[in-house]
This record gives sequence, structure tokens and C-alpha cells, in this order.
Amino acid sequence: MIASQAVITGAYSLVSQAIQLGLLPRLEIIHTSDSQEGQIYVPKINRILLLGVLALVLLFRSSDALANAYGIAVSGTMVATTALAFFVVWKLWHWPLWGALALICAFLTIDVSFFIANLYKVLDGGWVPLLLGCATFVVMWTWSRGSSILASKTHRDSIPMADLMKMLEKSKPVRVPGTAVFLTSDPSVAPRRSCTI
Repeated sequence: MIASQAVITGAYSLVSQAIQLGLLPRLEIIHTSDSQEGQIYVPKINRILLLGVLALVLLFRSSDALANAYGIAVSGTMVATTALAFFVVWKLWHWPLWGALALICAFLTIDVSFFIANLYKVLDGGWVPLLLGCATFVVMWTWSRGSSILASKTHRDSIPMADLMKMLEKSKPVRVPGTAVFLTSDPSVAPRRSCTI
């Protein structure tokens, strides 16, 4: 129960952070606490986890068979976490490059040896976490690339604020009662739609 709760909470947190980084599409995130920022519930992720767990139970049918997938997942996570720790030690803690490399290589040697030792389990179920990792990477890369293409096209079609102010000085806009809000991620330009409405 504790491990499953940790997986659920971790999935919500990782998805929330990936959305904030622009790696996943926006999803409904429900804050379940008035005082704790991290207390969240993501309904779509909850459904995906349900379907994933049911699929794993039907696929593996026993905890012994699931152990192969677990070993690859844990050792792969250890390698990825240690590799990312290099950037924390080097950039955030401001260690010299040689010191950061020496420290992380010592840990990576151990982690990579565990991962290699678990590779024989790939055909016996270890392919599941590898497939899920690759699928997640493809989704995140596709969303990130698509968002980048859309942002560059939108920016190309936008009008710089200085030019918009000059246009508005020349021809006074018609003012209507009420308030209009045009959302944009770049405050230096006005979206094309807001200028043509």
C-alpha cells in the first residue's frame, strides 16, 4: 500500500512538473489542500495508472514474473538519477568539472553494473519498463517539438508591442464596455488574433 501510494503521488508530481516544463500537454490538476501546494490529484493520470496496473496484472499474472520488470525499472532509475546528479553537483553546487566527474563516475560505475546485471531479464518482462520509458520519451519529445514549431509560427505572425502602440496612435480603436483579455506567453508581442478582432 505504501509503495503504491508513493507511485501514485510520484506520478502526479512528475506529470505536474512535466506540464510546467512544457513537456506534456496541459491536464486538469486538482489541488486537494488549501495550504499544501504539492497535494494534487490528476484524474487522467489516475485512469492511466488504473489501466496500466490492470494490464500488468493480466500480462504478468504473478509477482515473481513482475520482478524482472521491477529490476530493470529500479536499476534504470538509479542510472538516470545519478547521471542527472552530475549537473546538480557541477552547475548548482559549483564543483569543478573534474571533481563532479570523479564523484559521479564512482556512483555510475556501481549503478551501471547493476543495470547491466539486470539486462538478462529484458526478454522475461524487463522490456515493459523500457517500452514505457521510450513511449514517454516519444510523447514528451513530440509535444515539445510541436509546441516549439507552433510558438515560432505564432511569434512570426505576431505584432511587436511597439508597432502595435504606433498603429493604435494613428487609428484610435473602437472602445466597447467590458474587459477583454488576450493570453500570451510572450509579453513583448501582441498575438495576431488580438489585433484583428
